[in-house]
Amino acid sequence: MRDAAASPPPKIDFKEELRPYGEWLVITPYGKLWHPYPRVAGEGFVPYLTNGRWLRGDRGWSFQSDFEWGSLVFNYGRWLWLKDYEWVWSLDEKWARPCELALRLGQRRVGADRPGARGAATPEERWVFVKARHFAQPSIEKFKLNPEESVRAMNLTEPLTSSSWSGPPLGFIASEDGLVALPDAGYRVPDISAPTAEPLVQPPPSAATSNVKVETPSSPPPKKVKKKGKKK
Repeated sequence: MRDAAASPPPKIDFKEELRPYGEWLVITPYGKLWHPYPRVAGEGFVPYLTNGRWLRGDRGWSFQSDFEWGSLVFNYGRWLWLKDYEWVWSLDEKWARPCELALRLGQRRVGADRPGARGAATPEERWVFVKARHFAQPSIEKFKLNPEESVRAMNLTEPLTSSSWSGPPLGFIASEDGLVALPDAGYRVPDISAPTAEPLVQPPPSAATSNVKVETPSSPPPKKVKKKGKKK
């Protein structure tokens, strides 16, 4: 796999480059922030999840975005979640380290902390989880675990302690068939279809209602029709 964390490009005019795709705001105490237009980012946009994939290179995992503006905001700066604006981006012209996110691993799950997710009430609302075998898949947002599964994943995983910011170990992802080893010591990403929604299962009756007898009203008896006598 090619190195997703290549060297940074020359000097960039971030203000002009990002102007067509969003608006620049000044918000106290954060200063100047960039907010992508909803029509551009799409409904439910989440950084490092929406419209992209994670690629493994020599320097670790990096997020390859399919947005035209993605190479800027996912290789520089940092994202913040503010209640009144949702996701906004804070400029930092320093080239970011690969996978500069807090991660949790374990029990076939990978979780990433939404960076700077201010206003999130619980840890489960801040963290996004996928199964390890789906971590390297294109359009990774299709594999996001639902809120109930994310709560369970928080209890089954442990923080990844690493000073290299290289992301999940290759062996962890490969052991769950998220990567396939090649003869030349490289890896390829297997083709995996996005999961389909599971049908809802009707829950069994609770103890409080299982002994209640529901009577179905019987059909009313047919009306008797009087026969008319013959006139004499």
